[in-house]
Amino acid sequence: MKLVINNKEIIDIKVADTSFTRIKGLMFKKEINKGLLIKPCSSIHTFFMRKNIDVLFLDKQGVIIKMIHSMKPWKISPFVLKAKAVIELPENTIEKMNIKLYDKIYFKK
Repeated sequence: MKLVINNKEIIDIKVADTSFTRIKGLMFKKEINKGLLIKPCSSIHTFFMRKNIDVLFLDKQGVIIKMIHSMKPWKISPFVLKAKAVIELPENTIEKMNIKLYDKIYFKK
C-alpha cells in the first residue's frame, strides 16, 4: 500500500493494527525504508528504536492534526486527543515531501 499526500505517492506503508504489531512498531530496525500506519493510536514511543523518525497524527477523516519532525529514540510522544491513527516515517520525509499540517492522507493499493 502507498501513502498519498497532495496527489504525490510518498512511501510504501505497512499496517500495524493488532496489539503486537502496534507495540512492536519499528523497534530494532536498522534501516527504516517504509512507513508504518498504527491504528488505533493517539500516542507513540520510540523505545528500542535505532533511528529518528517523522510522525504524523491523523484524525478520523485522515487529516494530519499534529506532526513531529525527527523524533529521537527513547522518547514518548504527547497524547493527541483527537488522533485516531499515527504514521511513522523515515526521518526528513516531512520536509522532503513538503507535508503540511491539515493535509489529507490517502492510501493506494
